[in-house]
Amino acid sequence: MYLTNPSPLLINSNPFFLLPRQSFQLTSDLIRFASFITKFAFMFNEQIVRQTLKQDIVRGKRLCMETYRHFFTACRIPGEDKDELRIHPFPGSRHFIVAAFNQFTAVHLEQSSPLPTIAELEQCLSLIWNRSKTPKQFQQPNIGILTTENRKIWAKIRTDLIKDRTNAENIRLIETSLFILCLDDFILPKSCQRTGYRDSIQIAKMDQSYMASMLLHGGGSDVHTANRWWDKFLQIIVSKEGICGVLMEHSASEGITMLNFLEKFLIYYQQQQTTGTTTTIVDNSNLLMRQTSAEWKSPSQLPSLLSSSSTTTTTMLKSTPLQWNISIEIEKQIKQAEKRADKAVVDLDLYVLRFNEYGSDFIKQQRISPDAYIQLALQLTYFKLHRCIVSTYESCSLRQFRMGRVDTIRASTVEARDWAQSMCPQQPSSSSSSASSSTIDNPTTTAANLLDVEEDRKIKLFKRAIQKQVEIMQYTSSGHGPENHLRALRELSKKHFGSIPAVFREKSFGEYGNYRLSTSQLPTDADILVGYGAVVPDGYGCSYSTKKNHIIFCVSSFYSSDETSSDFFALSLEGSLLQMRELCLRMNANGSLATFSARTPDTTTTTNVNIS
Repeated sequence: MYLTNPSPLLINSNPFFLLPRQSFQLTSDLIRFASFITKFAFMFNEQIVRQTLKQDIVRGKRLCMETYRHFFTACRIPGEDKDELRIHPFPGSRHFIVAAFNQFTAVHLEQSSPLPTIAELEQCLSLIWNRSKTPKQFQQPNIGILTTENRKIWAKIRTDLIKDRTNAENIRLIETSLFILCLDDFILPKSCQRTGYRDSIQIAKMDQSYMASMLLHGGGSDVHTANRWWDKFLQIIVSKEGICGVLMEHSASEGITMLNFLEKFLIYYQQQQTTGTTTTIVDNSNLLMRQTSAEWKSPSQLPSLLSSSSTTTTTMLKSTPLQWNISIEIEKQIKQAEKRADKAVVDLDLYVLRFNEYGSDFIKQQRISPDAYIQLALQLTYFKLHRCIVSTYESCSLRQFRMGRVDTIRASTVEARDWAQSMCPQQPSSSSSSASSSTIDNPTTTAANLLDVEEDRKIKLFKRAIQKQVEIMQYTSSGHGPENHLRALRELSKKHFGSIPAVFREKSFGEYGNYRLSTSQLPTDADILVGYGAVVPDGYGCSYSTKKNHIIFCVSSFYSSDETSSDFFALSLEGSLLQMRELCLRMNANGSLATFSARTPDTTTTTNVNIS
């Protein structure tokens, strides 16, 4: 699904998870926050290793936990024909990589050592920060930018790189690390203005759309894009601007598992800040690793656990800067990669919409599934803008099955099209003219009667569309969706017969998988924004999170397409949601509430990439 796609991981594949903005007055504040999230990552890893991570359960159904095993062991390796998802030995190494000023440093923790303390992490990260902040002429090349390349190109470059023993060992350290910790300096004003799409006022206000864009792509080769290793599953970003979060390589796991990791981190971090916990108490959180029944539902549940341990052993962290042997040819490749990455950064059109008029509470009052409701809102919006509906992807979790990943919920139905068409103003036609004349000829037929008939028709079509969407959601989440079965048949045909059946070469099948509307629901009560790039050049990416009284959307597209505009789509989506509320109010006035479950089936959704 993911590994055969040769598109760069930058923007096209790796989703972002934006945490609430932090306020860092000094570099030491950045280092301290980075130390906390690093410590928590070690804690989370040990829970996975010891199998004490609490079982995920959705509506009474136990979910497969296998994808958590990939959190700190997975790395995507580029291939000229197909990428490889390499899962390193479990449990694996205990080292991580720090990226600062485009320089990479390996930080080693001995296998037998206890987890490092916050103070030790602060000391180590401060040393790395200061050591990496050297004049440009003394810095190592922007090797990280190569991971933003087309996968086939990067595969060839990587093959050349690892011919050198030093480079091969560096890449081994990066790919087998637990995670990458990316420490970003301030963004220079001239760098901020480079795209022409982000003005100084937006940057000064730290607009959420701007922060999301910066987290998704790093700002370009002269900002932070090279301060990454895009192949690694988990990249933790901490910047002096207060833009913090995670980038995830998608082939190893799903967005919902990453949300779980970050939600628990925010609870952990909030507890430290609220209680003014000292370094000693924070370090005693090792106890959490030994509590199989520990539940992190709220900060109030943590202090008794954190304060009861007596661990005082000191850990020695060893940091090793990675030095590279780069040929003239690879230097040229780095320059080419920088140009292509900068072009991709400039092309991204991302807009965050916070819809405050209502949220899931209102939708559930109509006895409608919130997810089905929003999917129809997206269909209506696309129809309003383009006067058609297109192949639509909504990811659906299959983790109720062993080794389950995702399948595709299809929202682009005949029922959705008919309803969207009824909601959009039509050009005057001969039939409408005839209706007007019949109104004149027949005094008993009034314009108000015609309006009522039209509203009744909209309600009827709306109910049909909702019913169909719920039906699709239910059979897909139960493992009966056609998507995975079709893809499996195609791959098995290639493997056993060396050819692809004609049905998979049809133009219609290609359009079936050409997701101009790629969507996903990321349910979370925390203040975490999730987003990703559109998966086709003329399409939209749209993630959303439904809260009780508001809905947050992250819409992406590309400026290079004449067909798309993220802000226009988002504002039109706002109009669609208002239209739908009016329709629901009319249903209420007529005593015609929908009769669909307000509970969405097990469609825990994640971010996605196109299936080609």
